[in-house]
Amino acid sequence: MNTRRLHARTVIGAAAVVALAALSLQGCAVVNGSGDDPNTLRVMMGADTTYPKERKQWQQDVAAEFKRTTGANVQWETYSSAQEELTAIQTSVISGQGPDVYAIGSTFTPTAYATGAFVEMGSKEWKAVGGKDQFDPASFGISGPSTSKQIGIPFASRPFVMAVNKDLLADAGITEMPTTWDQLTEDAKAT
Repeated sequence: MNTRRLHARTVIGAAAVVALAALSLQGCAVVNGSGDDPNTLRVMMGADTTYPKERKQWQQDVAAEFKRTTGANVQWETYSSAQEELTAIQTSVISGQGPDVYAIGSTFTPTAYATGAFVEMGSKEWKAVGGKDQFDPASFGISGPSTSKQIGIPFASRPFVMAVNKDLLADAGITEMPTTWDQLTEDAKAT
């Protein structure tokens, strides 16, 4: 992994978690409700099996910056599959004792939003994390069901690409590359 990229991720991730302190620290004792230390922010995210050493270092760096900035600790919790992620969300909502912050995949944003248990981001909440203009506008499409109903603060952006074999397309009679999803769908139907 590129060290510069890892450092940038660390700084961005640390900034995001530190910014979340403004939203979360006051609610820790209430959300946890299980006698946990009210000066500890519990954060749940997917396990990183590709770069476990780098993830561990990132978590340590974020926790250290969070402690330096807020005086509070970060407790990391992980899930290793989509089923564990869904179960964690459901269990947290039912028990009222889940983590204070979730890092969820975009496929679970609708589920999380539908529970009504997550903070809906209004102007006050966006201001607390540095302002909505600090984030890539394209990432808001996965932050909730609409631009006015969001529960997620984007902290990563993963551009997806599709590689094509021009020779196979030409053999199928496709001479111009589609530039939209609709064009790609029409080309697929025509072949």
